[in-house]
Amino acid sequence: MATIIVKDNYKVSNLNEGITLSEAIDGISYNATVKLVETEELRSIQLVKGNGIEIWDDDHETKKSTRVFKGVVWETARNRKSKRLTLSCKERTVYIEESEDEYLLTEGQTATQRATQFCNDWRIPIGNFVNTNIALSKAVRRSDTIFSMMMKDLKETSQKGGSLYKYRM
Repeated sequence: MATIIVKDNYKVSNLNEGITLSEAIDGISYNATVKLVETEELRSIQLVKGNGIEIWDDDHETKKSTRVFKGVVWETARNRKSKRLTLSCKERTVYIEESEDEYLLTEGQTATQRATQFCNDWRIPIGNFVNTNIALSKAVRRSDTIFSMMMKDLKETSQKGGSLYKYRM
């Protein structure tokens, strides 16, 4: 059983018709597809792109819940005939994939240091980054997504003999 909370305070679990969680090989954002029965009550909540959503896995034996997804509604699709609402949701790291910036990066920084700088600049919370330990070359990054910049640094790390890494939520 799952608990679904939208817009920080509306539980819509009783309308749940299915949840699919997935991640892309070439992306960082964890994705959720949530299918709901569209009732008058759900319509009154007015779910739109950008609304917050959380999905919790409820263990009835231990009476504990574990959050398995926290993100934003990315797209909504309504089927008026069947009275269904499908939400395509993404974790907030999607903004790393979608946002562009420009950086002049100095020689000697590691991919870990650069990723930390990008995340701090964009106020993206950081969990744990493994220290890549490989000094990178000077780089100028123009009109590039933050995620693309981060991936280029990981590629350079491996090309210089470092380990292979992948960013995940």
